[in-house]
Amino acid sequence: KVEIIASENKYSGDITIPSTILVNNQQYEVVGITDSAFYECSTLSSITIPNSIKYIGQYAFYGCDMLSKTNYEGDIKGWCGIKFGGAYANPMSKSYNFYLNNQEIKLLCITYFGKYTQ
Repeated sequence: KVEIIASENKYSGDITIPSTILVNNQQYEVVGITDSAFYECSTLSSITIPNSIKYIGQYAFYGCDMLSKTNYEGDIKGWCGIKFGGAYANPMSKSYNFYLNNQEIKLLCITYFGKYTQ
């Protein structure tokens, strides 16, 4: 399994994370975005996240001030199933424009009917 990590050259523009990568004829599933992976990528404008992503680390999108679009290639259940690691893990903390499979979601209400515990 593979994770997206920070790069010495800051990510910029429109980024699409693949759901799998091929290395030496071996296919690996991309399952996570590590802590600070896109930290201070101030010219990152959009991010497309595959439904293979299971977790996004803390500060992954900190300082992504130009991020204007988050596109998730899955359904809302998959998006809600991602484990966000804390502050600025969710790209929506910056982008505010959310898309599911390139279809803009203008209104989303999530209701929890389970038992609340602390």
